[in-house]
Formats: sequence, C-alpha cells, structure tokens
Amino acid sequence: TERYAEFQQQGWANDLRCQVVCRDGSVVPVSINAIAAQDEVGNSITRVTLVDISERVKLETARQQVETALQNSQRHYATLAETIPVGILRFDADSECIYANDYWELITGSPQETAMGSGWFQTIHPDEQDALMAKWTEWAQPNNPDPMCTNETRLLRSDGAVVWVYCQACRETDANDNLTGYIVSLTNISDRKQAEDQLQQSQAKFEALVTNMPGMVYRYFPATSASPHRFTFVSAYAEELLELSPAAIERDADAFINLIHPEDLPSFLTSVANAADHFLPWHWEGRIITPSGQLKWIEGNSQAQSTAEGNAWDGILVDISERKHLEAERQQAEIALRQQLQRERLIAAITQSIRQTLNLE
Repeated sequence: TERYAEFQQQGWANDLRCQVVCRDGSVVPVSINAIAAQDEVGNSITRVTLVDISERVKLETARQQVETALQNSQRHYATLAETIPVGILRFDADSECIYANDYWELITGSPQETAMGSGWFQTIHPDEQDALMAKWTEWAQPNNPDPMCTNETRLLRSDGAVVWVYCQACRETDANDNLTGYIVSLTNISDRKQAEDQLQQSQAKFEALVTNMPGMVYRYFPATSASPHRFTFVSAYAEELLELSPAAIERDADAFINLIHPEDLPSFLTSVANAADHFLPWHWEGRIITPSGQLKWIEGNSQAQSTAEGNAWDGILVDISERKHLEAERQQAEIALRQQLQRERLIAAITQSIRQTLNLE
C-alpha cells in the first residue's frame, strides 16, 4: 500500500516486490517496475515489467543467514572473551593492540585502555621483555610456518606483584588467507609456578640430604604378576657401596641381587617376600661380593609406601663391615677370655689337688 501511494505520487516505482501464483500453482517472487505513461491516443496507462527474482532472493536470504550467523558468532566471541578466566588481547596486522578483555585488567591490575597500541608491553616484566619481543618478532615473520606461538613469561602488576602467565598467540586471516591480526591469550599459572618452585626446593633439600647420607638410598618395587622387580631411584652412594652406577641398578635390579653372597641369598629373598606379602617394613643383614672381589657386610632397612605405581619400599643400604669385624673380634676376645678363665680354674684345681696330695695344707 505504501509503495502504491508512492507510485501515485511520483508516477513511477522500482523494485516493488511481491509474489505471484503461476498457473501450475507455484509461487514465484517477482520485482515489479512500474511507470505511468500515455498511449498513442493520450490515454493514461501504466507500463509494468515483472522480473523473476527467485535466485536473487535465494542469494539475499543466504547472505542474511551468513550475516546473522556472523553477528551471533561475534556476540558469542565477545561473551566468551569477557567470561573465561583468561586474559585476551587482539592485535591488528601491525601488532598494535586493539582490544583487551576484563580478565587482562584483573591479571595486570592495569585499566584496559592502557593496553591499546603498545601499552600492553609495559606490563611485561622488564627481565622478560627482550626475550619475549625476540620470540614474537621471529614468529610473526610471514614465512614462519608455526601456526601458534607459546611462551611462559612474567608480568609485573601495577602494584608490584609478579604474575606468571602462559601465552598463546595465533594469527587471524580473512577469506583469502591474508593476515588481519593476532589473538593472544594469557593464562595465569602463578599457582603452578609456585608449586614447581616448592617442589624444586624440596627436591634440592632431598638431594642434599641423600648426598650426605653414608648409605645408598633407594626406592624398590618388588615383583608382581604385572611387572618385574625394579629400582626406580638409587642414590650416588651405590658407586662406593656396591661398585655399581645408579643407572645400572635402575636399568636392571638383578645387578644388585647378583652381588649377594650365595649363602645369604635365601635369607634375603625370604625377607623381601615376607615384607612384600604383608606390606611390612623390611630389614636384612648379609654379605655381598663387589665386582672387584671385596667381601662386604651390608644392612638394609626400608618402609613400605603405597604409590600410584604400586607398593614400594623406600630405604637405605649401609656398609656394616667394620661393625661386623668388631663384633667378630669381640666374640673372639670373649672366647679367648672364657678359655683363659677355664685354664685358670683348671690350674687352680690342679694346684689344689697337688697340695692336698702333699699335705701342704
């Protein structure tokens, strides 16, 4: 109705759209172009052309669907960027920042607008800036095939606190694969880094303790139906005690077992089986013969531990050869003392008997 009024006022109308019903019952969209005119005798007439616009309507509908999908996608992206607990930065093709989400502000303690342009770079810890820029420059080269650039780095917050982040950068391209910009995500990994530092400190303390212990510290897994027995950790003292490298024992547990004196091997195997079967502390004393032929007495003690890999025994082997030698010397001295006492008592008895015989008393 509005278009018809327009026609009456102007005397013409273009692209007046409607649908017509064909003789076969099909409905076809058409575009009507109308213009007021006069015929040969001066009568007012309207010249009308109808154009089948079925294909055009299909294309327009498809374009509208694409535009709607794009708008929905952009809304979803914007919502996602503002809600996920990850800092998001967008850069243009010249590496100038054009967007920062709320979480970036939370991580850095700086207003979002300060990230624009090259302002984001000021939040990078001064000790990390050169390395980060070198890595970015190398990755951003047109001929670099890596689809993503990743890095762990430190941020320096506006309040002076240090934040560790895991950075991931990827390229944005258009339909013709031309570079349009970059997207960078920053995940706060400070808790993980703190845990790693604590673990490293704990590991350093453990290694210092193990290094200064006068014995071979180890972790041992007895044989099961699913796996053979094995050592997963052996300290460096194995070289001095057993004349074997830790790697050799970790590679083959029998490298240690084969050193045990044949006469003491049954008691060793029995003690290990008893501890493994009943999840008990392990204790054993016995002799070994080192690769160079030395005979040593060793003592082993360990505590049972339940681990993700199965039941393990953490313990220590120490050289007790000197103690055994002292024990043997003491036993020999005790035997000699008993023999001496027996001789003295025998001499006293004989002396007493002779006196009695000679009536010396």
